[in-house]
Amino acid sequence: MKPYFNFNRKEKIGVVALSALILLLTVVLNVGYSTYVPDPFDVDESKLEYLVLNDGSFEQDGSSQSTEDHFENQENNVVITDFDPNKIGLEDWIDMGFSEKQAASIVKYRESYGPFRKKEDIEKLYVVSDEKYAELEAHIIIQNSEKYQKKEIIETPAEEAKTTEIVELNQATKEELVSLQGIGEYYADRIISYRSKLGGFVDFEQIQEMAIRDEAKSAIVELTSIDVSKVQKTNINTATKDELKKVPYSNWLAVATILKYRDTQSITDLDFLTPEEMSSQDKAKFQFYIEF
Repeated sequence: MKPYFNFNRKEKIGVVALSALILLLTVVLNVGYSTYVPDPFDVDESKLEYLVLNDGSFEQDGSSQSTEDHFENQENNVVITDFDPNKIGLEDWIDMGFSEKQAASIVKYRESYGPFRKKEDIEKLYVVSDEKYAELEAHIIIQNSEKYQKKEIIETPAEEAKTTEIVELNQATKEELVSLQGIGEYYADRIISYRSKLGGFVDFEQIQEMAIRDEAKSAIVELTSIDVSKVQKTNINTATKDELKKVPYSNWLAVATILKYRDTQSITDLDFLTPEEMSSQDKAKFQFYIEF
């Protein structure tokens, strides 16, 4: 062990110098240093955004308000007054707390399927939550005009005769359709447009394909008849490929089969079309739009 604790002259000088340096650094680094423990009651109020007092109110810049008022002021104040949903515009819906996209959706629905006939029509809208409807319900006022409330009008015998007369759907004019209970000008235009696209109605199932109210569909079924002889027909033996494609309920496979079959013989029936080429349901309707 002795060799490990023997130092020569240079090593002794080095040990002394290193010890002196450590002592010097210890003194220098600790001069003027003292441990600081902050006083928990020593608070600089100017650096606080607000103080919460014992009574639950906020104090800031010399003003005070209740906790409830503080948070209410963070939201947009919406004031709702009585309104008719059939008469107000986009900005009015926005003012009642709806987003611009939601308001546009409501207006578009009203223009496409309206007018609103009762308060519950508003509740059914996808963009109106149950909570929002509860907020609006007491303020919704729908005018009892003839336009909006036809079903509630006590009709005279002459009016009853007018609205219960059966109208042939494939030749009905706009005025005749409007005269039907539950059908306004907007729906009459849609019916005529769809009739023109089809070339005529062949059954009432086609009415269910239209985007109109159930009440209007019921009125059409109850107050109209369908004469299939009035349907526009396409000659299956002479029509071009494009003309056959436009025939209601046709499809590209059926058209290809028709063109191939008539190259060999004249077509007199549709028995050659298999269920894979045209379903029995479509074939039953398709046959009313063609002639041989």
